[in-house]
Amino acid sequence: MMKIRENNRIRTIALVGLFSIMDQNLSKLKRVSSVWVKEYRRRFGHLPLISELRENYPDEFKNYLRMDSACFDMLLALVGPKICKTDTIMRKCISVEERLTATLS
Repeated sequence: MMKIRENNRIRTIALVGLFSIMDQNLSKLKRVSSVWVKEYRRRFGHLPLISELRENYPDEFKNYLRMDSACFDMLLALVGPKICKTDTIMRKCISVEERLTATLS
């Protein structure tokens, strides 16, 4: 009777150890590092980011402004003359492209 209890205790300890090891391995597999902020977003601000996305990351440009580059150019041609400003003695005006991207983003 004592031998059976001892064997059950050993089996229980072995199973607990096995489940502990399996749980650690599963938690390592589940940890997939996700990037919340893209690398180019850390390097650039809003204004240089748009030109960088447009030149090098067309899919990200489309995701950022919800339109592709050709559609953005068409929209810029349509509303550009209506939103353009002139430079003053105090400062340069915000470009039409920057105004439109700030509105869309």
